Amino acid sequence: MHRVITLVWVALIAVSVSAAPAKANDADACKNNSNDTADKAIAACTRLLKLNPKNDVAFNNRGLVYNNKGDYDSAIADTTEAIRLNPKNNAAFNNRGFAYNNKGDYDRAIADYSEAIRLNPKFANPFNNRGAAYNKKGDYDRAIADTTEAIRLNPKFVNPLRHRGYAYSQKGDYDRAIADYSEAIRLDPNDADSRKSLEQARAAKLASAPTQGVVTAQAPTIALATASSPVAVASAVAATAGRRVALVIGNSGYMALHGLRNPRNDAADMAAALTALGFEVTPGIDLNRDEMEEAASRRELPDPGRRPGDASERFPRRIGNDSSAIGQHGRVPSQA
Repeated sequence: MHRVITLVWVALIAVSVSAAPAKANDADACKNNSNDTADKAIAACTRLLKLNPKNDVAFNNRGLVYNNKGDYDSAIADTTEAIRLNPKNNAAFNNRGFAYNNKGDYDRAIADYSEAIRLNPKFANPFNNRGAAYNKKGDYDRAIADTTEAIRLNPKFVNPLRHRGYAYSQKGDYDRAIADYSEAIRLDPNDADSRKSLEQARAAKLASAPTQGVVTAQAPTIALATASSPVAVASAVAATAGRRVALVIGNSGYMALHGLRNPRNDAADMAAALTALGFEVTPGIDLNRDEMEEAASRRELPDPGRRPGDASERFPRRIGNDSSAIGQHGRVPSQA
């Protein structure tokens, strides 16, 4: 699972002391946490704390920078001091919970997120973060409850959709997982993690569904998986006693259509998901019709009772890509 925890900056009120070594923009710099300015942010927060050692906001913000640098012990020290100075600093509880979560101390993380929620029940971030921690503990029902509340409080919040999708997936509710990952992608079309999780959920749904294409008791069982994007992945899956195989085809280059960006990536994601589920995967990229037929034939498992040439009658012929660009949905070889 790709865990996304949300941290919280708190606005700083700069203290003006004419003789102090602090710089004029330290209040803003202490909030800046981009990768190339993290050390500058820590230095700015430190100068502010020299001016005012009771500045709980500066402690919290410096702790946040340490969190994002992966220095969780320093983050815990700073956010703990922020909480000591201001026990109502809900952002500090949220950010200390993040540090505990990343150290694997999920119970302390949940306790801190719960306190942040108690202090501000309309604060979506700790609901999201506590849901992620429950996921790590395998408590998927509580994870779903928390992430659902985070989504209610902020319907455009992508992170809880990812976490709730993961929880649904772990419970075997792949339709709801697929819906959550799809909504996350709608909100953020560049969300690569959700795209990958979406393909994994689809593959898991395929693997758990009743298989198709049984001809006789001895014949191989065939199932077909397709991604729902306009031109994406077609997977032919066969399962026999003790063996599961899959053919994954992603065609991007077409003679009659413009090049398509997603099929290669979608095919790779589907292949990885099926491999993780125990399938023997054969990938195919930019195959023409003959190559698709040949790949399908190679992937057909032997049936001792079948005569030579019967495979074409027993193998689903929906191999290729979905395309709506040609006016109808269909599986399209690359020479189309």
